[in-house]
Amino acid sequence: MKKSFRIMLCIFMLCGLLSGCAASSLSNQEKDTQNEPIILTLATFSADPAKLSDLGITDYDPSVLQMVEQFNETHTDYQIEVEYYSHYDDPYLDGLAVIQREIVSGEGPDIIDFGIDYSVVDTVGKYTLDLYSFLDEEDYLESVLEAFSYEGGLYAIPVGFAIDSLVGKTSVVGTQSAWTLEEMIACYEKEAAESGADFIMLATAKQVLGVILSSTVGDYVDWETGECSFDNEEFQKLLEFAGSFPTSAAVSGDDSTTQAYLNGEVFVMPVSLASVYDIAKYEIIFGDEVNFIGYPSNGTGNTVINLSGTTALGISIGCDDPEAAWEFISLYFTEEYQESLSGALPVSRSAFETLLESAQTTQYEENADGTSTPILQKKVSFAEEGVLGEIYQISSEQAQQMLELTDRICSESVYDSTLHFMILEEADAYFAGQKSLEETVEIIQSRASIYVNENR
Repeated sequence: MKKSFRIMLCIFMLCGLLSGCAASSLSNQEKDTQNEPIILTLATFSADPAKLSDLGITDYDPSVLQMVEQFNETHTDYQIEVEYYSHYDDPYLDGLAVIQREIVSGEGPDIIDFGIDYSVVDTVGKYTLDLYSFLDEEDYLESVLEAFSYEGGLYAIPVGFAIDSLVGKTSVVGTQSAWTLEEMIACYEKEAAESGADFIMLATAKQVLGVILSSTVGDYVDWETGECSFDNEEFQKLLEFAGSFPTSAAVSGDDSTTQAYLNGEVFVMPVSLASVYDIAKYEIIFGDEVNFIGYPSNGTGNTVINLSGTTALGISIGCDDPEAAWEFISLYFTEEYQESLSGALPVSRSAFETLLESAQTTQYEENADGTSTPILQKKVSFAEEGVLGEIYQISSEQAQQMLELTDRICSESVYDSTLHFMILEEADAYFAGQKSLEETVEIIQSRASIYVNENR
């Protein structure tokens, strides 16, 4: 009996010991699991460096990977893994469409780096979160955020921007901040009659249409509903105006780009301001006070912006940790990073104002002998025509003009190259006299409607 009792006692003790070991083992596993970082997936349209390396290409933008590395080095609770996507002509195979399908199916990335080709159209489906809830809007240029918003929501935030506008002498285009298509045409026809000025340098019908359409095509397309209005009266007036120019430009050996602008032989110039110093550039080119009047619109203004080689970032609606995702995106909006942007203006209000303030004073670099040399910020020149001028600083009036121009931004340049060239292709027959205005408009309306509805 005692022997049996001792055996039973040993069995109970052994079971307890095994149970304790199992519990201890399970606890350790749970601790290991808890210590593992949560993975956030970043989808990017930047080129994969590994593939570029295989092709022998070493010149690529490393900024996305640098940001990921910076985030991963400073975080133990979250880590970011990068997945590469590409754009294709086939709307089903295009990387953006793939990402949208993945998100809808409950998979897909947490963060999306849309790349330099981003347009507000890319977020029409609202498969990314409205980022306004993460922002202290006082830290950002409000007009820029509004230009990139859609139906009151900010579904991707731009890292940097440039301002697209038409610029001309104030004495010619006036001092107003906007003009309609009718006002622009009337102003040009008056100037052409008085001075013989060309609309743009070496203007042709296709160039005039292409320049204006590049920043106004969004006025004729509703990407949400798929409706197009290329058959309206305004677009017909635009085609007629463009058609009044020759199909090819007459170029002579005496043509001087420099003198054409200085002598008032050119009405306006399409420009993109990507530096605070650019505001001083065009007074040198035109040799007079200038007005960045913008593209023709319904009169409310049409000074638009583009990403200027930077990117826009969004957070998937399927992201389980949006706060962590925003923490990564916010790395792009530190004052240090925003002030260091090359070839683009900062979205951060404080960085923008700091750059404007600094630009009003000539900067110097110290030489080895103790002397200092002023730093040239921008050289103004045309190919083969020498230097027109050098910019070391901007005036307080030019800084104020830059601020006012930024406040006037009204939209993001919704540029779609396929749609753009489709319109130019059909307009060619009209310019050549092969089709009537009515026929051309009807064809453009039909083709554009089919394309927009296939790709929205």
